[in-house]
Amino acid sequence: MTGATTTDAERTRVAAWRADTPGCEQRVHLNNAGAALVPRSVSSAIVDHIALESSVGGYEAADLRRAEIDRCYEHIAALCSTRPANIAVTASATAAFIQAASARYWIWYDV
Repeated sequence: MTGATTTDAERTRVAAWRADTPGCEQRVHLNNAGAALVPRSVSSAIVDHIALESSVGGYEAADLRRAEIDRCYEHIAALCSTRPANIAVTASATAAFIQAASARYWIWYDV
C-alpha cells in the first residue's frame, strides 16, 4: 500500500479548521469519541440558540429554527445517500445504539 499524499488545498482546509477550533492552539487532542474540541462556529450556534431559548422558550426556539433543523437532516441524508426521514439524530452514540437495538423484538436465542 502506498502512502497518501496531502495536497496544498487539503493542508489549507485543515489549517482553517484548526484556526476555527480554539482548543487546537493549546494541545493535540485525540479524545474524539463524542468529546471532540468544539469549533467556534459550533459554540457560537449553541450560545445563540440558548439565548433564543431564554427569550422565547425551548419549543418556540425549535419552531423558529425549524428550517435550519430540517436542512441539517437533508445534509446528513445526502451524505448517506438516503432520505431525511431515514436519519435519526441522538444525544450520543450510546443512545443511538440503545434506540436501534430497542426497535427490534428480541428473544432469548438472538443474543
